[in-house]
Amino acid sequence: MSFKIIKKGIIFISIVSVIGNCESNLIGMKFNEKENGTFIILKFDGKIKKNNITAWFQNSGWFYITIHNTKLDTTKKWPFKKTGNILDIQAKQIGESSQLDFKLKNKIEEFDFFLLNDNQINLSLRYPLSETLAIIDSLSSENKIISSNKTKIKNKWYSQSRFSFLLVGTTLISKGIIRSSKKEIFSGLLFAMLNYMFL
Repeated sequence: MSFKIIKKGIIFISIVSVIGNCESNLIGMKFNEKENGTFIILKFDGKIKKNNITAWFQNSGWFYITIHNTKLDTTKKWPFKKTGNILDIQAKQIGESSQLDFKLKNKIEEFDFFLLNDNQINLSLRYPLSETLAIIDSLSSENKIISSNKTKIKNKWYSQSRFSFLLVGTTLISKGIIRSSKKEIFSGLLFAMLNYMFL
């Protein structure tokens, strides 16, 4: 009798482990180039667990992502623009894991990934801040967006003044309501109105 229970338990555990380890297939890959980095979307036909994902990058310019319990077609050529940050893609099937290698034109400083709907991995590869600022400066000078230093200082003072007036105004209004002081409420409203004069 106990042998039958053990046998049924082993069969049940085997079925659950097989169902739990179903492999997902990579069915889509999309790239989005931004000024501060590259965004990669990997889409699968089944669920992906976050703890099955490993990613890293090397100073040689390669970014790697390995996803356990997945399969991919290593002969398929994935579409991407060679004018972007990604120069080459290599796909490898290593046992139960899929590995994607991305050769990058620009060095990345950090990366993040998150899952969307349990079947999509979103990768964010970010350039170093110095490169991002250089790109923004070049774009700004082309479009005449950046103005003189005097305007920058004026804009900084302007935004700080608005914030200060709003902070003081809301503090005085709150204090006036708590203390039932019309004078403090009136002063707070005056500061808040000064904030809107700077709009």
